[in-house]
Amino acid sequence: MNLWFLDVVKKNDLIELKLLKNFFKVPVEKFKKKIILQVIAFVSSIDISLIVTIACAITPIGILQILISFIIMFPIIFISYYMVSFFCFKILKRRNLENE
Repeated sequence: MNLWFLDVVKKNDLIELKLLKNFFKVPVEKFKKKIILQVIAFVSSIDISLIVTIACAITPIGILQILISFIIMFPIIFISYYMVSFFCFKILKRRNLENE
């Protein structure tokens, strides 16, 4: 079993890049690093704002908000990066069709 999330100590890559490379099997090397980092920053900011909005809308109590935000954090992050990987594969497919 490959524990890709434990490789953080070995390399200086972002954990989000490792998630896209190893879990979703996106060939990140085929994209410009600046563009990928901008997409990651955009998706992360949307995730944070969505988690905070949902947690504040559901409960007005502090401890319960923190608990709910931790519960919904991981599914939202995985769904958003799944969508990023889907669009990355779509872009690569379009590039391959244009090159043929």
